[in-house]
Amino acid sequence: MVLDPIFVFVFKMGVRGAAIATVISQAAAVIFILIYFMSSRSIFHFKLKSFKPDFKVMAETLKIGFPSFLMATIDSFIILLFNRAIMKYGNDTYIAITGTGIRIIDLTLMPMIGITQGFATIAGFNYGAKFYTRVKKILWETILWNTVLSTVVFLVLMIFPRQLLGLFSNDRQFIEMGVTPLRIIIAFFQRWDFSLLQEAFSRL
Repeated sequence: MVLDPIFVFVFKMGVRGAAIATVISQAAAVIFILIYFMSSRSIFHFKLKSFKPDFKVMAETLKIGFPSFLMATIDSFIILLFNRAIMKYGNDTYIAITGTGIRIIDLTLMPMIGITQGFATIAGFNYGAKFYTRVKKILWETILWNTVLSTVVFLVLMIFPRQLLGLFSNDRQFIEMGVTPLRIIIAFFQRWDFSLLQEAFSRL
């Protein structure tokens, strides 16, 4: 979120700058994760024997994780087409607006993703133990909190797009041009918020 406007507007690098910003952020995330798992704070540590292939486990992992993998692949393909369409009908500014907008929304989605993943784990254990009353209780609590959070996030992002964009750039053209696209992105992503529960159900 921070590097996109810097590379696009300050360094005048356009789409190339947005790509470099993404690569830097992803590399930083990988380094952070590696440092954590190699530190004493983690109960899990990298061991060579852990990397020995177990084809039975690999098959189970692929079977369970394939829907999520497919969804992530399709999302990446859609974003690729989206960016190409923006370059054809827009310009570098809209690329930066889209990148910033999606990252803002990703940040606001984190609590809802956490709730959904927590639901999947708790519901899975209780469903397996045939504690169906608990499953129903956590289901409705999950629906309630995700509905409240998504509604609040939707209203904040729709009402204050200028202020949010202003946190990442003081370029007036960037802010003014970004208001409508940001609201459109928010409208599309709001539909995706409710699909989080569908993903949780698929894991039961």
